[in-house]
Amino acid sequence: IEKLRSADAMATLVSLQDPTFMNSRIEARNKAMLNFGLYYEHNWTADGRVERSARAEWQRKIEGEITSYVNTLYDDAKNQLSGMIAKNGANLRFYVFNSLSWARTDYADFPVINKNLAHVVDLSTGEQVPSQYISVNGKPHLRILAKDVPSVGYKVFEIRNGAGTTVFPNAATVNGNILENDFYRITVSNTGAITSLIDKKRGNREFVRAIDGKTINDLGGRQGTLTLEEMGAVSTTLKFISEDPLLHTTFITLLRNSNRIDIRNTITQNFSDVLSWNYSFNINSPDIWHEEVGAVIRAKLLPNGGHYSPRNARYDWLTINHFADVSGGGVGVTLSNADAYYMKLGDSTHTVFDTATPQLNILAGGQVDGPTLGIPNQGGDSWFQQRFALQTHDAFNQTAAMKFSLEHQNSFVTGAVTGIESVYNENAYSFLTISDPDVLLWALKPAEDGIGNGVITRVWNQANAAKNYTLSLAPGIASGKKATHIETDLTEASIVNGRLAASLAAHQIQTHRLLPD
Repeated sequence: IEKLRSADAMATLVSLQDPTFMNSRIEARNKAMLNFGLYYEHNWTADGRVERSARAEWQRKIEGEITSYVNTLYDDAKNQLSGMIAKNGANLRFYVFNSLSWARTDYADFPVINKNLAHVVDLSTGEQVPSQYISVNGKPHLRILAKDVPSVGYKVFEIRNGAGTTVFPNAATVNGNILENDFYRITVSNTGAITSLIDKKRGNREFVRAIDGKTINDLGGRQGTLTLEEMGAVSTTLKFISEDPLLHTTFITLLRNSNRIDIRNTITQNFSDVLSWNYSFNINSPDIWHEEVGAVIRAKLLPNGGHYSPRNARYDWLTINHFADVSGGGVGVTLSNADAYYMKLGDSTHTVFDTATPQLNILAGGQVDGPTLGIPNQGGDSWFQQRFALQTHDAFNQTAAMKFSLEHQNSFVTGAVTGIESVYNENAYSFLTISDPDVLLWALKPAEDGIGNGVITRVWNQANAAKNYTLSLAPGIASGKKATHIETDLTEASIVNGRLAASLAAHQIQTHRLLPD
């Protein structure tokens, strides 16, 4: 689902130059849109007349059709964009594409054939950038630190022979089970659970508190092995393999000049028990916020200033979308969640809402309503990926939490620059910008009825107050319509000096159809 954000954004840039790009994809697109609704409909209990095994196979079929559409659109748009970026010289060049609506710095992985001695230069600045070789799914990749990649746009980097003139130190150091950079000193058990998280920027404050014997990213168990997966100028990763309580592998990564902790878990064994990744924080009087469906809500009852009803409600398993945040005493931790769907606070039950315990239990799998409801034994599956990221902060800020999670879950896209058509700038390019930092682009895509009918922009105001903002496209905007989220035009949009000028209520999501100039 998250991958579609980058696929649609790249498809927009490609379609503006090749209006036929989406023509052959309409049937698959429409089926995928329908399947997004079907996949989640009543799939918790699986207690209808359809056998559970048949239900599981149907879910796999629906998922496969969604995945096929997104992956094909992503790959085709990425490859066609490669030819639309101008190129000079013989050296290999690649672009780093950012689908989000603000400039950001993060790692980017570019596949290579071999690991020759080389260095990488940012063509927009002429500066050498930190780089290292890593392995992704058994294949060599060149990982770089891509700095200030522009909003809904790209930067181009060139690979040059030799070591270059700058020697960059490693992104983090390792001493046994301790991983450390400028921001954190982390101690990890051999099971992949973080037992200590020292924030070096906040007076060496400890953010881990063992609750019921559980710490951070704790599936349970005590035995495992530790190896150094990779160490270099961009990132350092520790790998943990444990068979306790079941076979799983955890990768913990620290990045250069970043206060993000990347966590990647894979469970490689079928199971039937209810299992959770426990996240227990050293925060008193916790205030917990999390993203629900189209809203960011406070996990407290209404009489206590929260968003949960004190009656006719269920309090054990809550939705967790992009993030959950635990704050208190002027500090907090944002947990970015890329794959899981549900969490439980502390010792919450169906009827008891435990909002006093600073612990998030992220559901890894299992039949939470007992053996009579849900698909047993994970439908026979034996491979599960569940990725998270952590970032400490001062007081809770919804915009910062959402941006952090979106950056973690929307990796930079990379592609070789071939310059076949040469319609986009050879160094850097930004297609879309938004004036207000609290207004985030949620989707950019070609209009459902063709790029000749404009591009669709959907934005979400994360602030607690109304916002006036402008949205700009690099070609300028000739005209526009305010539209529904299913792209039905409502009224004329206000276009001032080639920019969209609009207003949003607090937390509002808004859609426009824009015709580039």
